[in-house]
Amino acid sequence: MTNWTAKRERKAEVKALKRLIAADNMTRKENARTETELAIARAMIRAGKPL
Repeated sequence: MTNWTAKRERKAEVKALKRLIAADNMTRKENARTETELAIARAMIRAGKPL
């Protein structure tokens, strides 16, 4: 494998890793939003308020 090929493969790996990190960040954000909504719903139920 030439040095140029290794650099190209490394670049592709970094790009794929960045995509995975972005997807993970999005998933974490969505999960946090869902957890917040659940906490609000639970609090409303405890307070006797309708959803």
